[in-house]
Amino acid sequence: MTQETMKLRAAWRFFLEHAGYCTPPGRAACALMLARAEAWAREQELSYLWEADFPADYQDDKGAWHQAPAKSCVVYQLCPKCQEPRTVATLGGIMGADSDYRRVVQAELAAQARAGA
Repeated sequence: MTQETMKLRAAWRFFLEHAGYCTPPGRAACALMLARAEAWAREQELSYLWEADFPADYQDDKGAWHQAPAKSCVVYQLCPKCQEPRTVATLGGIMGADSDYRRVVQAELAAQARAGA
């Protein structure tokens, strides 16, 4: 088994455990899509910038509204012609993201960037 296949398999297992999915195509297929998007992002040398966002509104289980600190994630890729960074995907209003959730968000954004490439 090649090094790249081993990395892809480990990523697939991570996303199988930590990411959401839709049916169809199903949990395993969605995890594989995220693992491939993450590998593509590495090949493309995408950069991720996490920064403070406007507070996010949310509703608790009793129906009361609250605000909480939020983050946004911006994905950059260097333009091959001018080497200036360009935004290829963004997501805001992210609350309470631990490192596992940040990895899932980054893979989801990489998948969006890949689809638009």
